[in-house]
Amino acid sequence: MTPPDDSPLLRLENVSRAFGGVQAAMGVSLEVERGTVHGLIGPNGAGKTTILNLICGILKPDSGSILLHGLRLDMLPPFRIAQLGVRRTYQTTRLFGGMTACENVIVGLHAQSGDSIWQRLVFSPVARRKERELIVRARSALAQAGIERVAEWRARDLPYGGQRRLEIARALASDPVLLLLDEPTAGMSVREAANVGDLVRKLAQKGTAVLLIEHNVELVMSIATSVTVLNFGRVIASGKPDVVRRDPAVIEAYLGAED
Repeated sequence: MTPPDDSPLLRLENVSRAFGGVQAAMGVSLEVERGTVHGLIGPNGAGKTTILNLICGILKPDSGSILLHGLRLDMLPPFRIAQLGVRRTYQTTRLFGGMTACENVIVGLHAQSGDSIWQRLVFSPVARRKERELIVRARSALAQAGIERVAEWRARDLPYGGQRRLEIARALASDPVLLLLDEPTAGMSVREAANVGDLVRKLAQKGTAVLLIEHNVELVMSIATSVTVLNFGRVIASGKPDVVRRDPAVIEAYLGAED
């Protein structure tokens, strides 16, 4: 049964995951609505990246469920989750340095090209047409990310901020319904981070749901529709940014409690 349009796009229900004696996620529940930015914040080691790895299928939960459009993601392999429109970036850049920015985006699209390996080997008319279509899509994604002018630059020659944007462009090229961003502004200047924040806000306005992990709390509070805060694998606060930022448990997690 197809869920109603007003139901959350993504829902985590009491999700837990342990690594030996370390409980990385304990009964985590959260919802991400369509066309919104949902911030996922917390101190180092809070379990934020573990949650992203669970959503995209790299890890499986010990208990609980993860649903997209009402479909159980935790029952699916990563490639099927990607086919459903879930894309992500990572804490560290994962680019092909010797390839151009455009080529890096195209690499992420070849699984959707629709031509066979044999058509590619002989570079058939179908393969040539598909390749032209991929170039158009790649350049469109680069334009969305604000870096179309460097399409022919090698990835290793891009400034750090440009490399982070290139990773976002590669994720955007396949028109995701859910975009998982893991610290996209890490290592950026204040101006670069603000530009990425504007990009994320615009993506949500166009209908893409974004789950954003970010240590720049002020940036998250300025662009997120809702925020979930993790600490030691548990949700300690969730709601509108203005409410969450005043929560005593959140203040204690970030600043510590008085002796």
